[in-house]
This record gives sequence, structure tokens and C-alpha cells, in this order.
Amino acid sequence: MGLVPTMALQIISAADRLENVDLSSLTSVFVGSSAINPSQKQRLFDLLKSRGALAAEHDGSSIIDGYGMNYLGYHHLVKGRELNAHDAIFWHLPTGTPATRARLGTVGFLMPGSQARIISESSNNPMGEDMPKHMAGELCLRGPTIMKGYLADPEASRATFTSDGWLRTGDKANTFKNRGKQVSPSEISSLIYKHHSDLIAELSVIGVPAQGDSQVIGEEAWAFVALKVNSLSRQDKGRLAESIKNITREQLSIHKWVVRVEFLDELPKGSTHKILARALRDLAMMLATNKNQSKL
Repeated sequence: MGLVPTMALQIISAADRLENVDLSSLTSVFVGSSAINPSQKQRLFDLLKSRGALAAEHDGSSIIDGYGMNYLGYHHLVKGRELNAHDAIFWHLPTGTPATRARLGTVGFLMPGSQARIISESSNNPMGEDMPKHMAGELCLRGPTIMKGYLADPEASRATFTSDGWLRTGDKANTFKNRGKQVSPSEISSLIYKHHSDLIAELSVIGVPAQGDSQVIGEEAWAFVALKVNSLSRQDKGRLAESIKNITREQLSIHKWVVRVEFLDELPKGSTHKILARALRDLAMMLATNKNQSKL
């Protein structure tokens, strides 16, 4: 079964509808499009397991993460359990490939024959300029399954590929920098969801330029939340927002603290149900601007 994280949350939220459903024929689950945090993955596993699915598996690590695009012709990065014979054939990997070695919060390993690099988004070099290690940039991929270019449209092809044949995915590593340190939104989201999964239906943490001192601080963490319960009062939402902020202050370093929580009826999504971080960032910038104007 293939899912995106939003679908996984919808399944978790509708657990009662699966009460009498036999899922014993479901042996494998794949999640793509965007990251799913470990606590969500474990809850999804527990639910599916209780309905007879994933009989041969033991924990949420058996749910496979992956990254791909239509342009790639195939998934190019994958992470999950140690691959069995069936998986190895499907993913074209050696049996026993220890995909679980991938670091938590990452999407995993490149598929055989594929290459990846991170380049600067601001460089004018037609070949692209590699970013230093641990610095965010645009993901570029190269491999035998990637498209050659756009039919009868050389201009679009030149805009999509570097001069030496790397596909520019347009995807930026989902991190931001605060006080000179890299921040992973997925780490913050996992912590918040772990404490408030009973209330939160959808959650996205993004980096927003710090107001008034962005050159020194960089970007600060904002949390956008859609609730399972629409009837929470303004006071209850305020208490939940403070709880989210306090959790990050108590358990994370200062550069990972959430400074603002915004509640939405539903988080913006694209056609594949992927949460649109760019739309949330635009909304955050508008909210920050309106707040500053109200102080004038």
C-alpha cells in the first residue's frame, strides 16, 4: 500500500472504521511525497497490525520511506526495514540490504546507479555549485532512469538540467538555520505529535525569518496545526499553543524552540496530498507583516 503522510494521519484518525476490516493480505506499506515522523509511523503500524496487516513485521520501522518524482521514472531514495527477498526484487537491491542504517529523519539511501548532489540555489554556474556538507541547497539527481528532457522544448530542458546533465528537482533540503545551527522541522514535529497526537490531525513546522533580528537569529520555528476537534475554545487553543512552545523549550535546544503556533481548519495541500510548505511560509510572512503593522 502506498501512502503520503496526510493519508496516514487520516487512516489513524478513522481507526474505528477499520474495526471489522480484515487487512491480513496487506504485507507492505510505503510512504512517500513528504516525511512521516516516527511516532506517526508507529501509530499507523500498530493500527494496521491490530487489523491483521504486516503479520511478519515487528515495529514501525517496517514501513518504508521513499523519495521520487515523475521525472525520475522510479524512486531514487529508500529507507525501511532490512529488505527481504520480495522487497529486494521490487527495489532492485541485494537481499538483506540494511536500509535501517539510514539516520532517523532522513529519507534513506540512493538506489543503485543513482547519484545525488546538493547545489546552491543562487549560483549562476551552469554546472551548479556544490554546497558545503550540512548546508541546505537544491537537490540534484542523475541516473539511468531519469528523463532526457522535454520533447521539442530545449529551453525548458536547459532550465531543468545543469549543463552536465544533473536534474534540478527544485526540492530544497527541509531544514532551516537558527543562530548559525541547522534545524530539522521533522524533529520538532515528532516531539509535538508525541505529546498531542490525541488533538492534532495535521502538523507542519517551518522556518520563518525572525522579526527584527533575522540577520543574527536567522529563521524561527513556527508550527501550523489542524485539530481533530473543531470545537476547542479560543482559550483551549491558547493553552495548547503554550503547551507546544513549552514542550520544545523543555526538551530541545534554544535554536529549535517554537516561537509561534497557528491553527488552521486544514493545512494547504497539493494534488498528491502533500502539505505545501511554501504556502504556509507565505501565510506566515503575511501574518508577521500584519502583526508588525498593528504595532505602528
